Amino acid sequence: MTLGEYVELITNKLQSGIFASIDNGNEKTGIVNQIAKKLDLTFVPDKDSDGNVCFANSTELRDDYKTSFAPIDILDYNYAVLHSQNYREKYKEFLKIDYSKVPYPKNVDAFWELVKWGGQLRQLHLLESPKTENYITSYPIDGDNVVTRKMTKDSMGFEPNVIATSQVPHNDVAGKVWINDTQYFDNVPQIAWEFYIGGYQPAQKWLMDRQGCTLTFEDILHYQKIIVALTETHRLMGIIDAIKIE
Repeated sequence: MTLGEYVELITNKLQSGIFASIDNGNEKTGIVNQIAKKLDLTFVPDKDSDGNVCFANSTELRDDYKTSFAPIDILDYNYAVLHSQNYREKYKEFLKIDYSKVPYPKNVDAFWELVKWGGQLRQLHLLESPKTENYITSYPIDGDNVVTRKMTKDSMGFEPNVIATSQVPHNDVAGKVWINDTQYFDNVPQIAWEFYIGGYQPAQKWLMDRQGCTLTFEDILHYQKIIVALTETHRLMGIIDAIKIE
């Protein structure tokens, strides 16, 4: 599963549940109605009948001036909640079945905070965030770029530059990800290498799916974007966990 497929999976599940009873974005039901009542906000479509974007939904507008919310805000709110470790622990039994058990926001400030971070996460996972262009890794050795390094229990392909100690926390460890005997991606955070999303470890699976393939220049850049996205996901999940969710 790619990061993009993961976003599509969650979006489809949320839409089939939360948005299933919304008729063309005009009928407020379920969580939509509860958010509208509790936070004193009005639910509106993304665009008005003339196709104009509603200014009240502008990302440039301060949260305390926003009086309405749109389907994309609900999606991003839920996307953030689903990436809260506290939430996942509390509702782990429900998550084995579906994504439907989503709590209502505690207050309007918490809602817009979660909308913001959820939107950033979604853009990261789609590799559409400008942050993914800020590479934190390198690919320093020339060669044929063929992925031949097989990941086994004894040789996972990741070689840490330092070993985690009391002075060097696990989250600060980075290392080399080898694609063959001579070429590697350097300075890959171990948290990104080991990170799970949707039951998969994208940094590992992406390479396993390309065994025997020659990486193009675009592939090399793409993989480095994935590493940024996973590293940023870990950071944002820490921020989301600090926000109180009912």
